[in-house]
Amino acid sequence: MQIETPQAVAIYCRLSKEDLDENKIDNLSRSIQNQKSMLTDFAEINGWQIFDIYCDDNLSGVARDRPEFNRLIRDASLRKFNIILFDTPRS
Repeated sequence: MQIETPQAVAIYCRLSKEDLDENKIDNLSRSIQNQKSMLTDFAEINGWQIFDIYCDDNLSGVARDRPEFNRLIRDASLRKFNIILFDTPRS
């Protein structure tokens, strides 16, 4: 049985609470850049097309109003992509 490759993936990036607590602008930007790079590489290695990258650069996951996360959910409900890639916070 052959598994079909997804036609499109979405990438979601955000800051962890720990990143926000550090209060260092350079580290925050680096965190998002690292997530984008890692997830983009992962998609490309697997031969997946990237539909879009959703990024809440100044908001952590504890924030209730994350514009890019809300856009991601809207696009998912419209079935614009098959898979969501995201980095999980480290404890």
